[in-house]
Amino acid sequence: MLKCGVMFFPAVTLGLQQNQKLTLMATIQDLEDSDSLVRYEPVGLRPNEMPVRVLLASQAFCRWAEEELSKLPAKPGRDLTPFEQVSDVFRRFVVDPNFKGTGVFQNIIPQGEGVYEIKTTDMRIFGWFYRRGIFITHAGAPKGGLRFPEIAAIRKTITVFRKQLRLEEPPYIRSSFISDLL
Repeated sequence: MLKCGVMFFPAVTLGLQQNQKLTLMATIQDLEDSDSLVRYEPVGLRPNEMPVRVLLASQAFCRWAEEELSKLPAKPGRDLTPFEQVSDVFRRFVVDPNFKGTGVFQNIIPQGEGVYEIKTTDMRIFGWFYRRGIFITHAGAPKGGLRFPEIAAIRKTITVFRKQLRLEEPPYIRSSFISDLL
């Protein structure tokens, strides 16, 4: 379940001397505390389940999930709505300790600038791995109709957003091996 609040995280700069500045880099906890990022919290965990990875969403992703994704109906012949497909992938990513990146997550495709695309049957979710086992999502779109110009625009939006967060370095990790990311 994603909760949304007002997104606000100013860059923090402290003046040291007249010509010196110390810029503080944001931690994930800082960004959660300021509601710039929202942690995905799986509902209905069984007694033997607990989070083993972290999935965070931007406020833009939260709004899109609530206003658009949640309203999309299941396509004919599908058991799950697009919202349920995304929720299922998120839940498995967060709580399944044996998750190896097979099945749906086998289709994580590294894009330029460390942006990754997670594919479900009907949806595409875009974001990046901040650290091993920590995925931050900022955009999503229905599978149909996504072409290179749209994907390039989404990638640009994500890289701009990531820079605005002023994350501790490095701001993302990139690998062709899913085991390096999970």
